[in-house]
Amino acid sequence: MYVRKMQNLLRHIGVSNCNMEEGSLRCDVNVSVYRDGEDRLSGTRCELKNLNSLKVIRGAVNAEISRQIAVVQRGDNVEQETRGYDAQSDTTFVTRTKEAAPDYRYMPEPDVPEIHINESWITRLRKTLPETPEAVMSRMMPQYGLVQEDVETMLGEPGCTAFFEQAVVGRDPKRVLSWITSEVFGQLAYRSQRLVGSSLTVPQFTQIIDALSSDAITSGQAKQLLIEFMDGEQRTVDELIAAHGWEVISDDGRLRVISKQLLDTHPKEVARYLKGQTRRLNFFVGKLMQATNGQAKPQNASEIMKELLEARR
Repeated sequence: MYVRKMQNLLRHIGVSNCNMEEGSLRCDVNVSVYRDGEDRLSGTRCELKNLNSLKVIRGAVNAEISRQIAVVQRGDNVEQETRGYDAQSDTTFVTRTKEAAPDYRYMPEPDVPEIHINESWITRLRKTLPETPEAVMSRMMPQYGLVQEDVETMLGEPGCTAFFEQAVVGRDPKRVLSWITSEVFGQLAYRSQRLVGSSLTVPQFTQIIDALSSDAITSGQAKQLLIEFMDGEQRTVDELIAAHGWEVISDDGRLRVISKQLLDTHPKEVARYLKGQTRRLNFFVGKLMQATNGQAKPQNASEIMKELLEARR
């Protein structure tokens, strides 16, 4: 749809946030109908003014088409008018009769001279223009292995594609995309913020992704760090991990000692596991994560606990 494309373009190049519900973008639509076999331009057009959402645009256009068809079918003539749209009644209404061009009293502005533009100037300016959303989509999809919906989602948030391309260097595009469109977008929505102008920086975001990828933190801890950064936290991820006491326990011997104590403390759960209720493994992994304040790697905790349970058969 043209309006959606224009909205994405203006957002992408930073002209406006284009939130129609806030009045940042309004739309006027010209509607005319014609009989079968007649010239498509033979109908009298009416202008629908100040439409403020895509839903309203669809409703107004459909209502006006229906109105004009009814007028023509009655044998009357459609008058050239400016009209508004009432969403509640799903009807259009006259705001003023459209004047002819002379009635607008067009005249040359004496204080504004004629401006002559040559092709070389146009060519020079064209080279300075940013990529269009269509060009960004065509490039990013094969470059990062993304689908159209992924890129369209990022294009809907000003500055997001640039943020993504800085963050994705040396990292898994799918993971970076997922964190941006789920966790970051979720926080932005909660705070009624835009990515551009928020407290989150690319280095902060990539520190979270790197710590998560290396199992230095859990997913829950990563989400907590994101919240802190968006609250204005300036310390690094490593400093915050230390401050929270989230250092990962990499000593398997220590984890085995804690795991054995947990098995001894819950003999009934051990018996259930040995009788075939293998899902009880999750119970013990949860207990181990709780006992270590989330400092054990979940996968490591699961492997150690399963090994110790199987040894009791």
